[in-house]
Amino acid sequence: MNPFSPSIQLLAAIWNLWQSLAADGAARLREEGGVDLKGFIALGYLQAQPYQSAELADAMQMPRYEVSRLLSNLEGKGFIQRLRQQ
Repeated sequence: MNPFSPSIQLLAAIWNLWQSLAADGAARLREEGGVDLKGFIALGYLQAQPYQSAELADAMQMPRYEVSRLLSNLEGKGFIQRLRQQ
């Protein structure tokens, strides 16, 4: 007998499904698109509107240094062009 309630069992099953789909999707993104899942999500944000890196970090709930690295990677692969403010 499972000690967890049906609601907890359902949430656990959904979580396991999400993890499996995310792992498969991330692998395909890397192989076919040349971008990881975080990069793909960032591109989605950037497609909607331009962001400064600090704003994007807040929107994605990621540390600024990590978003800066992510944007540099996307720029290096030609996915985005960063405009420097003067």
